[in-house]
Amino acid sequence: MDKPVDALLFDVGGVIMGLDWNRAFQRWGRAGHVPPEALASLYTFDEPYERHERGEIGELDYYASLRRSLALDIPDEEFRAGWDAIFTEPVHETVAILEKLRDRVPVYAFSNSNEAHRSVWERKFHAALRNFRRVFVSCQMGVRKPERA
Repeated sequence: MDKPVDALLFDVGGVIMGLDWNRAFQRWGRAGHVPPEALASLYTFDEPYERHERGEIGELDYYASLRRSLALDIPDEEFRAGWDAIFTEPVHETVAILEKLRDRVPVYAFSNSNEAHRSVWERKFHAALRNFRRVFVSCQMGVRKPERA
C-alpha cells in the first residue's frame, strides 16, 4: 500500500537556482590579474568554507581565508562581487514543479549557504522561493548537510 507523502524536501543551489562558480573565478581573476583557471584549480570547499556555511565565521573572515588559499590580494568588495556573481537564473523546470505541488503537499528547502549568499539569493530568487513553506539555511541553523545534527 502506498504511504501518503507528508512533505517534500528540496535543495536550493543547483536545484532551484543555477550556480556557476566560474563567474566568481573570472571576476576575481580580473581583479587580481590572475588567470581564472589558476584560481579554480586552487579553490576548495575547505574548513573555512564549511565554517562560513555554519555561520561560525563571517564574510570578511572567509575572504581573508580566500586571500591565503588563493594567494590573491584583492579588496573585500571584489571578493564580494565575485562571490555574488555565481548565481545565474532560476531552474525553471523545478520552479514549475514547485508551483504545481505547493498547494498539494508541504514543500520545504534545505540549503548549505552563508549569510552573504543568502541575502543575495533570497532577493534574486524570491519568486521561486515563495513556493516553500520554509527554507532552512545552514548558516542560521549552525549545521550543514549531511551532518547528522
